[in-house]
Amino acid sequence: MRPYYFSEFSYGFAVTAEFVRDPALRIIDPPEFPSSRREGQAGGGADVRLNTPGVLTYLQFKLSDYMCGPTAAERGLFPSKEYYRFHIRNDVTASGMTQHELLIQLDRPGNRVYYIAPGFYYEPDWQRLYRCRQVVQNSILFSPAELGSVDNTEDHVVAFETADAGFGWLCSEPIRREATAGKEALRHLKTLARRAEPITTDRLAGEVQKLARTLEISPPDPVAVPPHTADDLRWDRETIQGMQLATQLASMARSHLDCTLAVVHSE
Repeated sequence: MRPYYFSEFSYGFAVTAEFVRDPALRIIDPPEFPSSRREGQAGGGADVRLNTPGVLTYLQFKLSDYMCGPTAAERGLFPSKEYYRFHIRNDVTASGMTQHELLIQLDRPGNRVYYIAPGFYYEPDWQRLYRCRQVVQNSILFSPAELGSVDNTEDHVVAFETADAGFGWLCSEPIRREATAGKEALRHLKTLARRAEPITTDRLAGEVQKLARTLEISPPDPVAVPPHTADDLRWDRETIQGMQLATQLASMARSHLDCTLAVVHSE
């Protein structure tokens, strides 16, 4: 295993920081409820915009291995003989399914689930892209549902040549699968959001119950909203309930699926 020049946490932080700069996208980050001061510092993106079309988007951050040389197992799939790959977590969870299978189940109408991985590896590239806020543009997204089910008795990797290739290979047996280039990610998600149902408290409550049943757990308790926070932000009761439900969803996704929840609106 080659040493990584940046951590999965650092990569995830960079992706999140770039996403939240877009006013159409809300990252829900449990379990802390934002104060009005922190909300202002973050650019006003923490609240859930209710009753407008939106997609609940789950992101699982992956680190890529840079592969080259005669021992690189998948090199024959790529003309350059150089490529990147990341591993699918294939251990069976307490629910009796693998994490990959759970992510496939989570991808249903109104939801999108993606593995997102960098198409770069070396520290100078990481530092430059981080400073220029181009980490997402140089990443690639794969849908677990598009990748499909895998045999949990074997190890599996997803291999791709560049971040903008638009496809990769599910291996051990190489099967071509479509992908979303990072530079197209936000536009792609907003297009999906325009076709989606409005984000409502009923929809969020239903998603909390569905995810809890899938994971075979009890939903976490709603996050308490300090009275002064609600007053400062002038949130009505429906908005507070929506944020509480979204935070419950995010907490379950983070704890059990290692995913970050983003709510993407059409604009």
